[in-house]
Amino acid sequence: MYDTQITTMAELEQTTLVGAQVAGVELVAVINEGSVTVFEGRCPHQGTLLAEGYVDHDRLVCRGHGWQFHCVSGAKSDGTQIGLHQFSAMVADGTVLVDRAEVADWAAKQKKTAASERNRRLLTPEQLPGPRSLPIIGNLHQVETKRFHRALEDWYRQYGDLFQLKLGPKRVVAVADPDMVQTILHERPDKFSRLSGIKQTIEEMGEERFVFTLIPEDLLIALRPRNG
Repeated sequence: MYDTQITTMAELEQTTLVGAQVAGVELVAVINEGSVTVFEGRCPHQGTLLAEGYVDHDRLVCRGHGWQFHCVSGAKSDGTQIGLHQFSAMVADGTVLVDRAEVADWAAKQKKTAASERNRRLLTPEQLPGPRSLPIIGNLHQVETKRFHRALEDWYRQYGDLFQLKLGPKRVVAVADPDMVQTILHERPDKFSRLSGIKQTIEEMGEERFVFTLIPEDLLIALRPRNG
């Protein structure tokens, strides 16, 4: 039953994005080419309110790190399996309505899932955002000699504190989250080990600002800016 109004069409047509809260859940209503959709209101990356973002053509753009989602499907624009949950909605008498029970049920399932996971959503490296790579060389063509840190900083600003890239054929995950990096560095060498090949490559580039570590699965690399 569509029993809860979250906005009016007049307001939505004027602002393109409207945030609302139903059953304690943040929602965002989007209008694009006359089509109205309602999604979960926080970015799955770091929880930024999507209503504070903007619409670019058919993409809903988060103001946090620029994550983009299709305005109709909610799918993330880079083709990963990350996306926004969409709630059913109805437009009636110039208002946008949602089903409060549906929202509350989704929230309950989210809490149950979160209770069995850590705070950070678990993703495979392939599901993480990151720069497009080429066969064999990966992202090495995007890295200038002696400016590796600049490339990492640019990707951090674009993709956030957890992203994937390829150094040659090897996929790695860069981590700039202070808590996660601290855990990785604290647990080394019992659970983590240095990736000597990449460390050597960085030294050859003349860059020592970042510290990398590697977990046993050879998939995750931690990136920590040094102080100063």
